[in-house]
Amino acid sequence: MIPAVEGFSEALSKELKPEWNIKIGIIAFGNFNTNAVQAISDLNSQSLPAYKGGIIDTVREALFSPTGAFSPTKGSDPAKAAREMYRIANDPESPSRVHLLLGADTIELVKGQIKQLHEDTEASEPLAATLV
Repeated sequence: MIPAVEGFSEALSKELKPEWNIKIGIIAFGNFNTNAVQAISDLNSQSLPAYKGGIIDTVREALFSPTGAFSPTKGSDPAKAAREMYRIANDPESPSRVHLLLGADTIELVKGQIKQLHEDTEASEPLAATLV
């Protein structure tokens, strides 16, 4: 997620009048069963010699290999995601600001971020109390 985009979207949604019927959607996409990531991995850009065998190669292999996280045979159904976005955009009852997490991998990522934020909050609470 990009905090600046989220902050801007949140502020904008509060500025819009309901009668304008303008909705702000923040959509976080996970991995979808498309060839988009495969096209990137097919570029086959090599690491610079100084970085050969380093973390970038390890990540590239974990993500883009045929069994990796972004394998084109893995991921969510893009047609189902498109239908859901269309439904929300056309539902008069949907809120003016929608934060949509599409894909099981995105849900897990956000849960991890929430857990980390909770831990940071708990760790900061004693200090915050002394600043009053």
